[in-house]
Amino acid sequence: MALPDALRTTSARVPQRAPHADLPSRAAESAGPPTALVEQWMTAARPRLLHLACAHGLSVDAAHEVVQESMLEAWRHLDALSAPAGFQTWLNAICRNVCQRYRRAHHLMAQRELPLVNPTEIEDGDGNDMSYLQEMPDPLALDPVDELERQDWMTLLDRALGFLSAPS
Repeated sequence: MALPDALRTTSARVPQRAPHADLPSRAAESAGPPTALVEQWMTAARPRLLHLACAHGLSVDAAHEVVQESMLEAWRHLDALSAPAGFQTWLNAICRNVCQRYRRAHHLMAQRELPLVNPTEIEDGDGNDMSYLQEMPDPLALDPVDELERQDWMTLLDRALGFLSAPS
């Protein structure tokens, strides 16, 4: 599976360390693994990362999203990989961190959302019917403020067009 051009150019922009004259073997280490090899490693790691994300309690769709984000983050920080032999462990750690960030963000968002309640089932503390809640406005209806704002814009546009000279 080949990576998109955007990812390939990202890895090409990874800064390379300058080789030291007295340490030629260090220059070879700093160059990192070739792009084709990293692509193979990531392709082979995708099913394992999906399993890891699902093990963190994410849905399949969320797991695919987390795996994609993990791979993008790995490409962005490929220069931080100290030894190619530890690539799979490093990629697993990135995936775990992305899973935690994803769950934390979605947990906070879920706390801010209010559950929808059937208005006919709502009663106040004294057992009184609160059926007036059924008279809520239609969410698809035009907002009067938006309509007035649109009319104001039309008026301003007509006036502005009136100041233009006629085409010759």
